[in-house]
Amino acid sequence: MKAIKFIALAAVAVMLPPTAFAQSADVTYCRALAAKYREFNKGQDPQANVAAAAAKCDTKPGEAIPALEKQLRDDKIALPPR
Repeated sequence: MKAIKFIALAAVAVMLPPTAFAQSADVTYCRALAAKYREFNKGQDPQANVAAAAAKCDTKPGEAIPALEKQLRDDKIALPPR
């Protein structure tokens, strides 16, 4: 039974596109950027572009990351490690 589960899991992993793993890393980094912004701007309403970017972290991290990085750099806040 364990062998069947392992084979099924391995088959699913092989079928995933290579970008699935990269997207996961991008989502994690995007979330870290959004958290860093929130940490340094506690109690303040986020700028509209930052709020929109943070909302895209789970679905379109490639679009969100540049906007969040720019805002953090503009605010002179160190970026989290990638």
